[in-house]
Amino acid sequence: MREEAAFRGSVLRAYLETFRSEGVLDRVVARLDGEVRALVAMPPTSAELVPARVTNALIEAYHAELGEDATRAMARRANRAGIVRIIEPIIRTALRLGGASPAAILSRLELLLRQQQVGYDLGWEAVSPNAGKVRIVSHGLEESAASMVSWEGALAIAFDLTQTEGRVRTVERRWADRRTTSTLLAQW
Repeated sequence: MREEAAFRGSVLRAYLETFRSEGVLDRVVARLDGEVRALVAMPPTSAELVPARVTNALIEAYHAELGEDATRAMARRANRAGIVRIIEPIIRTALRLGGASPAAILSRLELLLRQQQVGYDLGWEAVSPNAGKVRIVSHGLEESAASMVSWEGALAIAFDLTQTEGRVRTVERRWADRRTTSTLLAQW
C-alpha cells in the first residue's frame, strides 16, 4: 500500500504565510479543529512531512471563509512562494528541454514534485497542442471540492512560468479503494 498523501512542511508554512499576508489567518484558524490548530501554532520544519489532510483542512477553512475564486488565487500565490521557489531550477531545466509551454511543466509533475510530496501519483495526457489532462491520485486521502480548487490554482503556476494565458479546472474526482483519482483539464 502506498504512503498516505503528504507534503513537506514548507507547503503548510507557505499557506500560513499567505494567510498572514492577506490578514485572514485568524479567521481561517477559527474554523480549524484541535489537531490542525496545534500545527498552525507550532508549524513543522520545512523538511518534515505533513499529512495532506492537514493542508486540506486549512484550504477547506479558507474556502469556507472566502470562496472558490479566492481559494484558487490564494493557492496560486502560496505555491508560487513555497514549492515553486524551491524547485524553480528544476522547472527552468524542464522548460529548456521541453519547450516553453505549460505542457513542459505539467507533463513532468511527478519528477518536479517528488521531493516535496509523497503518496501522490501524477500523470499527463496531451489532448491537443494547447490542452492536456493532469491526473492526480491521492492515496489515503479523500480530496474535497475545495482541495481540488487549490490544485487548480497551484497547477496554474505553469502559465505564470511560461508567460501564457490559460486555466485549469477539475473535470472528475472519484473516491474509491482509499484513494482519490482526479482529472484536471489545463487549456491555454
